Amino acid sequence: MTKNVSKILIAVGDVAAGHSVPAAAIKQAIQTLHPERYKIEVVDFFQYRDPFPFKGGSAASVRITSTNPFLKQLNAAFWHLSNSRLIHPFERLFIQKRCGRHYYELLRGKAPDLLITVHPYLSEILGQWRDLLNFQHAAVVLELGTPMRSSASNSFDLAISPTATTTRRLCQMGVPESKIKTGLFPFHPRFCSSRSRNAVSYTHLRAHETEADL
Repeated sequence: MTKNVSKILIAVGDVAAGHSVPAAAIKQAIQTLHPERYKIEVVDFFQYRDPFPFKGGSAASVRITSTNPFLKQLNAAFWHLSNSRLIHPFERLFIQKRCGRHYYELLRGKAPDLLITVHPYLSEILGQWRDLLNFQHAAVVLELGTPMRSSASNSFDLAISPTATTTRRLCQMGVPESKIKTGLFPFHPRFCSSRSRNAVSYTHLRAHETEADL
């Protein structure tokens, strides 16, 4: 990524499952490293248009299924089915039809130089307009094992993967290894119990800090 960056948009889909925490950590890390240099905004796209048929449906489904073992297993089975090579194109088409126009108008209005997505649906849907709206795109992948196929859409300039396993599977799904950085922003708080997320973010960004990275 080489374009000069002054305006950064962090797009999150908050479903009460941890997506908003990495977004906040990224924002604070960049502001700490470069105070006053970048205009950074975090926007929850699901608040504008939820992929579920009603507003707040994604978060509600997470809360409901997490409290009942049977529903949790049912949700996991649905996740694996929707993430299959056969079903995923239909899921993507549904989200595109339901949310695409709303997301495009919101993204065009924000006009970022750099888009950072913190949800696989947003990575795939928003990333398709990278060339049309002339922004760079970094996708934060949160899955610690098998990533969602939306995370491997290859519509980004850089993917940030939390584990070597996730990186390997992204490569198996067709993402070039040269477009992936591994070892940042773990999904569950217990994976950074000895250090805060902000400290982890700061250390990683300091280690890899170049004009090209930002």
